[in-house]
Amino acid sequence: MVNMAAESCADEKPSDRNHKTTVEIGQIAEREGTTILGIKGPSAIVDLPNFDVINGMVPDYMHCVLLGVCRQMATLWIDSKNYSETWYIGTQTAILDRHLLSIKPPGIVARVPRSLTERKFWKAHEWQHWLLYYSLPVLKGILPQKYHCHWALLIEGISILLGSEINTEQINHAHEALVYFVGGVQSLYGEEHMTFNVHSLLHLSKSDVHCGPLWANSAFMFEDFNGYLLKQVKSSQAVPQQICKRVLFFRAFPRLAKQFLTNAPAEVTDFCNEMRTEKHHVNKFEKFTEVTALGPPNVRLMSVSDQAALQTVREVSPNSVVNYYKRIAVNGEVVHGHTYSKTKQRNNSIVLLKDGSIFRVSHFIDMGDQCLYAIGNYGNCTVQKLARGSLIKTPLSYMSTVLFPTGFHKAINTAQVVRPCMYIQCPQSSSIVCRLLKTYYCK
Repeated sequence: MVNMAAESCADEKPSDRNHKTTVEIGQIAEREGTTILGIKGPSAIVDLPNFDVINGMVPDYMHCVLLGVCRQMATLWIDSKNYSETWYIGTQTAILDRHLLSIKPPGIVARVPRSLTERKFWKAHEWQHWLLYYSLPVLKGILPQKYHCHWALLIEGISILLGSEINTEQINHAHEALVYFVGGVQSLYGEEHMTFNVHSLLHLSKSDVHCGPLWANSAFMFEDFNGYLLKQVKSSQAVPQQICKRVLFFRAFPRLAKQFLTNAPAEVTDFCNEMRTEKHHVNKFEKFTEVTALGPPNVRLMSVSDQAALQTVREVSPNSVVNYYKRIAVNGEVVHGHTYSKTKQRNNSIVLLKDGSIFRVSHFIDMGDQCLYAIGNYGNCTVQKLARGSLIKTPLSYMSTVLFPTGFHKAINTAQVVRPCMYIQCPQSSSIVCRLLKTYYCK
């Protein structure tokens, strides 16, 4: 059904607008005092040199996809006014919530999952994690299969266009998935749900070609900076002046420090450096090659199982007394063992290694040679289609089913760790591990 609708849409597709004809239509609309093809008149920005009013306007991934299509589809599935529709699953919201709220994302994810009953309060970041990681496993077996497979098309198309390095074939494939998705919205849900945001999905692949991946030009970076600006406000009076003064001060600080702190006493330099950096709550730490151990160590005799694990990567003396750690910082992110009990709503123990494999950390051992070792198990991963019978040609490569064997542990050098992954335990099927996609701009 989706396939036929998409092909029908492709056959009737009108030619894309271009800069020249759009400007001409705007001039005619202004002259005749009417609206032509949605154009009311010329825009001042068309006079900008070398600016293309069509290809120069980038669809915003944050508002179009996350706060637009994602929220729209969730409302269709759950809102009680759709109780008579075949896609309605609002009666099973409690089951969806139970699975959703059981997910423990890594610390790099800003917010833990919230109930679908609070979705009108969800931020764009929450919709992003719902789209890319949570929704497929949570909806599986609850949302009817044809709708579940159709939803997977959007996930595949968007996940590809978020890639930092993609080729023409991948872009074409992403566009095809999004065309099928848009066609499916009309055939599965009805023409009345073909909103402007749904239509805009057809232009995302071209935006990727002209302006780079979706994360590179989304509104996320501007929204995040609003939080920084709010922190500069210390009172209710003269708010704009407060922001300007503090922003200008922090911009000038490095230049002033270079000019006046060259020969300053160490305590003055330390104080100024502390002003420029965020304060950390961990007072005790130990630096190793490429990683930092956090918190005080537990000094004790190495266990027999840990000796066996370490002997696969280095020589180990029997009855060795070593330092055990529960947490480390690697590449600016915290990793802890899966038995670490202080973080109830987070799981930072499933990590991606430099060779692409997945490893579940139990704890860390310092052997006294400036190398810190992680003890745990490799995951047996299988990349497969999580939406059975869908039109997706390839599996979602960043999402795999995973099984961690029990029993004998392995040891790795923590310098191999890249970052934590998203781990989702599924109640009725194999658990899932997701390699986190780049979804925001950072320096």
